[in-house]
Parts: sequence; C-alpha cells; structure tokens
Amino acid sequence: MYMTLYNPQYHTDGSPVVVTPEEVGLITIREEIGNAAWLGLPGFFWIFVCASFFNTYHERTGGSFGDAMMGR
Repeated sequence: MYMTLYNPQYHTDGSPVVVTPEEVGLITIREEIGNAAWLGLPGFFWIFVCASFFNTYHERTGGSFGDAMMGR
C-alpha cells in the first residue's frame, strides 16, 4: 500500500511524493483516541482538585465558585 502526498508549499515542481504509511507515521483512530484519553487524565485530576477546593470553601464560608477560585 502506498500513499501520494502533495503540498503546494513544499512541492513547487508539481509532482507529489509516493510513500508508505509507515514512512509517514500513520496510526489508527483507536490509537489516537487512546493517546487522547491518556492526555486527558491529568486534566480530570485537576478538575477534581478544583471541585474539592470549592466544596471545602463553600462548606466553611458559603461563598461562590468565583470567591473560592479568587481567594476571597
């Protein structure tokens, strides 16, 4: 299996390049979603930390989310 790649910025002579998928580094959609999920885990951790700070602040003072995040 071969792929034809063309970009007018890099191929000024008008001829495309023929390469194999391994040379380009193509991956499956499943791998892409798995990689994105691993990148998302730290974000979910910080959302949990933020929510727990807000809950603690709200229990102690009754302030709003903005008050908890701005330290009022």
